[in-house]
Amino acid sequence: MIRNAIFGIMLILLLIGMLFSSVNIKPARSTWTGTVYIRADGSIDPPDAPITTYDRITYTLTDNITSSADGIIVERDNVIIDGAGYTLQGPGREQYLSKGICLTNRVSVNIENIRITQFHHAVWLNSCLFITIKGSIMENNNAGIGLYSSSNNSIVGNNIIDNNCGVWLELSTGNEISENFLDNNAIGIELWISSNNKITQNIMISGGLNVYHSYNNLVVDNFVNNKPLVYLENESNISIEDAGQVILIKCEHIVVKNLTLHNLYLAIELWETNCSTLLTNTLLDNTMGIWLSLSKNNSLIGNTLENNSYFAIGLASSTSNTIIGNNIKINTIGIKLDLASSNYIYHNNFIDNTYQFYSHCSTNVWDGGYPSGGNYWSDYNGTDLYSGIFQNETGSDGIGDTPYVIDENNVDNYPLIYPYGYTPTPDISQDGIVDIYDLILIASAYGSRPGFPRWNPYADLNQDGIIDIYDLIIVASHYGQIYP
Repeated sequence: MIRNAIFGIMLILLLIGMLFSSVNIKPARSTWTGTVYIRADGSIDPPDAPITTYDRITYTLTDNITSSADGIIVERDNVIIDGAGYTLQGPGREQYLSKGICLTNRVSVNIENIRITQFHHAVWLNSCLFITIKGSIMENNNAGIGLYSSSNNSIVGNNIIDNNCGVWLELSTGNEISENFLDNNAIGIELWISSNNKITQNIMISGGLNVYHSYNNLVVDNFVNNKPLVYLENESNISIEDAGQVILIKCEHIVVKNLTLHNLYLAIELWETNCSTLLTNTLLDNTMGIWLSLSKNNSLIGNTLENNSYFAIGLASSTSNTIIGNNIKINTIGIKLDLASSNYIYHNNFIDNTYQFYSHCSTNVWDGGYPSGGNYWSDYNGTDLYSGIFQNETGSDGIGDTPYVIDENNVDNYPLIYPYGYTPTPDISQDGIVDIYDLILIASAYGSRPGFPRWNPYADLNQDGIIDIYDLIIVASHYGQIYP
């Protein structure tokens, strides 16, 4: 309890510090246009650019700058770029490779107190060492700060807002990213083949952290959507029940349960992680819900994944995982499988996803045999007139008479007619009350059976395989009742 209170106080103090240390932006006025070079000899090119220096060490902006290409190109080491609160504005975030401040093969450059907007990269470091970027605003760029093959740099105390990616590292090691406020970036911080970096005390609103082939990073005391960013590497036997995002690298026997995660690029990531369980989590409005890469023997049970714009569940080069009892609804792709075979995927509900599945070079088990059954697919149009292991015996059994074909290597042999785990309720519309809208749903599906275009399994209240007067009577007898 005391630890949580102390942590809360630290968070408040950090937010206050960020507010007071933010850039004092100068009001808009006449703006100089062009690209500025700080040459190797310390001169400013062109000489009429709104930057002044008295010692060829500190270079201070004296006006806003607008550029149709790169803004400021630094060709000199051991200098300070002081924005003095002015704005460096580019040609638009989609203008490929435009850079606000461009550093290539530079050492010991400080960038501070500047606002940079509308560039492909607000600040770009290529093969740089000991660069410090602090107290600045990177707003509405494709990437706020990009590091490529750059090491031992510091990104501290910046406001990084409304970018496609806030901070992006590729092939970069030994960098520090600390005490930054990252708001409304599609990805907050990305580590792409970048190891041994230190990421601490950052606050991210949406976006979060994304990790790809990156190891031995120190990621502690960060917040995502006002909850802790849980990043574990080489850990085991831990239960996670409070988090704003979860990333597991080379872990075993981790339990992640009862979380609600939203507005993230990737809500839960398992990378080279085995024998772990994701249980009854709710993942809404993310780009990707759950991602398993190079991971095996994990269990995904009873999770709800809805309205994720890329996919709900994705597996890459991952085998022997069990995916059971999940509700996968209104995502672009329900489940994405890439070189992921020998997984067990059944008793899930695939409902109204744009693409229920994507499978590439993957062969998996999609049902638990008969009578256990497979998955519920909202686009399945088969009938349920027969029963039995070969579906050739008279009488329905809640399992489709014909398989649901996923692709040439994957078949759900026993697709479910009714959503798995669904308990019939006269509140068909699930709006909390039995009313005219439920009667309308009965009427619109009246007389239909499985395989009919108008079939609605939620309206078959007595689950006898036809929507008829008996279902109508059930709704009428409960009319006006409240259902929590």
